[in-house]
Amino acid sequence: MGFPDLGEAAGIKELDGLADNHLALNDWVATRSYIESYSPSQADVVCFKAIDSAPDVTRYPHAARWYKHIAAFEAEFSSLAGDASKSYKDYEPEVVDGAASPPAAYGDEDVDLFGSDEEEDAEGERVREQRLADYKARKAAKPQNIAKSVVILDVKPWDDETDMVALEAAVRGIERHGLVWGTSKLIAVGYGIKKLQLNVVVQDDKVSTQDLQDEIEGFEEYVQSSDITSIGTGYDLLNSIFSPDGRNFQVEYAVKAVENGGTSIGIRCDEGVVLAVEKVVASKLAKAGANKRIGTVDSHVGVVYSGMIPDGRHFIDRARDESQSWRQNFKAPIPTADLASRMGSYLQAYTMYGSVRPFGITGIIGGVDTSEDTPVDGEG
Repeated sequence: MGFPDLGEAAGIKELDGLADNHLALNDWVATRSYIESYSPSQADVVCFKAIDSAPDVTRYPHAARWYKHIAAFEAEFSSLAGDASKSYKDYEPEVVDGAASPPAAYGDEDVDLFGSDEEEDAEGERVREQRLADYKARKAAKPQNIAKSVVILDVKPWDDETDMVALEAAVRGIERHGLVWGTSKLIAVGYGIKKLQLNVVVQDDKVSTQDLQDEIEGFEEYVQSSDITSIGTGYDLLNSIFSPDGRNFQVEYAVKAVENGGTSIGIRCDEGVVLAVEKVVASKLAKAGANKRIGTVDSHVGVVYSGMIPDGRHFIDRARDESQSWRQNFKAPIPTADLASRMGSYLQAYTMYGSVRPFGITGIIGGVDTSEDTPVDGEG
């Protein structure tokens, strides 16, 4: 048995009770594009030819849609896959226990948007809970990664008469779980005073470096102050990463580089500006006049900086490019304020992206701007 007579309306319309245990064509193609499989075949051809005329789209929308679609393949009927000798009655819907299964009727009453979770299968809930418990057990048994930091700590005494041996013994006497003291050395500061520098390994989730500094500075008999000069963690790899306590180590490193550099000053006078730098002789092997930290940008602008010399050279070169570009575009020297604004934006950009690092310098831009107006006429 197959479809009812497709030439009659009964073979197309939706049949109440599914007479003859078969779905009508309209029901069958309601959820399908083709009679069989997922592509047009001879099954569609024989059913198509069995229908006298196109179904009424208002009464049989699914059958009309299928009919129009198959009509588009009419020129290819002979080449479609399948057995062309079969009758349309040889193609029948799925039959379960001798009765055709009706398609689900889609109505608002069948959709329970606020259904209760209590209706879920109890066995499925038990399996889900068991899998969740197994996952938590495996996760708990998995060894956790322990975050550690290598810290360089500077401890400064009151004067040159401070007992540095006793100071170091007091500092190393601090014991905490997750705290390991490393090597140490004395570094000359000046006027016979030496500071104690220690390498420390701390477990981040158990030892606070701020609490450690507070405890060290509690030895008031020996310690004037303490400072962390370097800290190596996963949070210092990029300048776009902040530590859990809100610190940006890349920027702090840049500030430390400036502090370790020589002094730079700028003095504003009635008739101009004075820029000067402290001449630091780091080695007798250094060539005289090399590694200058002062430079001319334009005939009316100069720059002086403190910090890392390679960064400063790049800074001056960039300032010269900005000045030259301004002259080419506006046929006039760049105002000092505009140059400072552009260079400030340039330095700021290097603190915003992970692919670069902040400049390790602080610069002073000084210049003398003319108060005369630049005449403009038709001759340029």
